[in-house]
Amino acid sequence: MQRPVDGIIGTGLLVALVLLVAGPSGLAQENIRIEESPWLISLWIGKFVWTRDPERGHIQGVTFKDINAVADPLRVELTGFDESHAVSDVAFQGVRVNGRPLTQADVKMNAFVRNVSVNP
Repeated sequence: MQRPVDGIIGTGLLVALVLLVAGPSGLAQENIRIEESPWLISLWIGKFVWTRDPERGHIQGVTFKDINAVADPLRVELTGFDESHAVSDVAFQGVRVNGRPLTQADVKMNAFVRNVSVNP
């Protein structure tokens, strides 16, 4: 079951940062307006300065729906860690950036990302 998260955000990275910590599944980001974001969406599994645990998690079943954003440059990045710690089942529905629909080409992914859909 997806848990919707609604809201309006001013300048900054989309709420997706919360996804980095918990390794969630079934989360929906809905009805959000973002203004002037240099890094719009990032789902990332990796090692960073805050990392204390040697094990990596996974991110799956995330939906971004009805989001309008202004982003320059446009940065939407999905990055898994390895085959066992991947990003999967991510849906973009009705996401508009700079006045146009988000496209599959706008979403940068590495080899450890699976099953991504982009629908206007």
